[in-house]
Amino acid sequence: ASAASDASAKLGPPPVGAPMPESPKDESRDTVDLPPPPVRDTPPVARPAPLPEGLLVVSDTQKGERCYASLRAACNNARHGDVIELRFSGRMREEPITVSNMTLTIRAGDGFRPIVVFRPEANPVKFPPSMLSVAGGQLHGEDVHWELDLPREFFREWSLFETRMAERLRFERCTFTIRNAAAGGKAYHTGVAFFDIKAPPGGSTMAMPATADQQAVAIDLRNCVARGEANFVRDNELQALRLDWENGLLATSERLLLAAGGAIEPRQLGYVQINLRHVTAVAQSGLALITNSEDAPYQMKTEFDCTDSIFITSADPPLLEQRGSNSAAEYRARVRWSGERQYFDGFDTFWKIVTGPAQTTAEQMDFDAWQETWAGHARLMSNMPIAWKQPPAAARSFSTHSPHDYALEDSTDNPPIRGASDGQDAGCVAWQLSTLPPEPDSNGPEHMSPNSTAPRSVDGS
Repeated sequence: ASAASDASAKLGPPPVGAPMPESPKDESRDTVDLPPPPVRDTPPVARPAPLPEGLLVVSDTQKGERCYASLRAACNNARHGDVIELRFSGRMREEPITVSNMTLTIRAGDGFRPIVVFRPEANPVKFPPSMLSVAGGQLHGEDVHWELDLPREFFREWSLFETRMAERLRFERCTFTIRNAAAGGKAYHTGVAFFDIKAPPGGSTMAMPATADQQAVAIDLRNCVARGEANFVRDNELQALRLDWENGLLATSERLLLAAGGAIEPRQLGYVQINLRHVTAVAQSGLALITNSEDAPYQMKTEFDCTDSIFITSADPPLLEQRGSNSAAEYRARVRWSGERQYFDGFDTFWKIVTGPAQTTAEQMDFDAWQETWAGHARLMSNMPIAWKQPPAAARSFSTHSPHDYALEDSTDNPPIRGASDGQDAGCVAWQLSTLPPEPDSNGPEHMSPNSTAPRSVDGS
């Protein structure tokens, strides 16, 4: 062994580039498999659950299939029977929308308070007079706030909603606000409407066989508030209508109903039917104005059935006014009033008819005559003064009024207190109504749909 070691030492290191001799393998050592490195626990990526079939979502944060950044886009992609859910809180600016020949529901998502805002611009193509037009079919709205802010620099016959050949519009726990105030609380633009009821194309033709129910447009409201400087319903094309309003507040500088005559006898066989129950109607210009002329003499009958409701004005208009070229007897035959437990505050004239080509002959009716006229149809009317806890100041715009402004003073000699047929107070049941949103100049959030321009105030600034 010593000789071998000496021989290796004498040979020296291997030449440069020569392979190194392999070390003898140590058979005595076992091969050990090392364990794999530990796997770190990483949370799974959260993915939104797929939307149920028939549900579309409007949101400024949620993305995915059937999710849209504007209500208009969702409506354009909706199909018959779909539900559009608004998953945002605060104001979202929208451009005009058309819903055609389908049944569509628009509702707030759970925990959200959406406010849909329309602000027209001076572009008649982009902004037609009506903000949401229902052409055939049905529209249902739930827990949504709808607003229309009108500019002052240009005028059209604006409306928040328009119906043409629609079957039904139904709203539950919704609010409607139109900002159109001039100095003194009156409307800056006259003739504006929350709902504009249009006849179908060719509707002004001679009468055809049909039933009133088949032809009438139905508007159903439950626990809703409408406020602002606009007529609630405008029906200037002889379109039959049935309005059913169960529990609500109307606060307007204008009227509940504005209706004009037609030049040609209407095709529809029907009438205008207004049914109110537990409604507080503040109508500064009177409840209804129905007109015709020698050029447009045709009118449908108008029927009011009002129960447990309060009618208020602080000006000097008649409750019901008719104007035109017919005789007073003809006008009286076109109106019917019925119901029970009706309370009036501020009205001196209840029925005014102005007749003749020059509309110079007026016939007026006070409360006693009004009550006697409808003795067989309406019962338990009161024209005694009503006490309010804190009525709104006269200078306030109607678009800012709320149910709180029309809370009744709880007194045994206040006629509407426990004066309803169900034992409750007459007028609106405030706690069942939707809470109104904050005013636009507050610090609440405002969203912009993708095609909208920057927000503008009502005065155009």
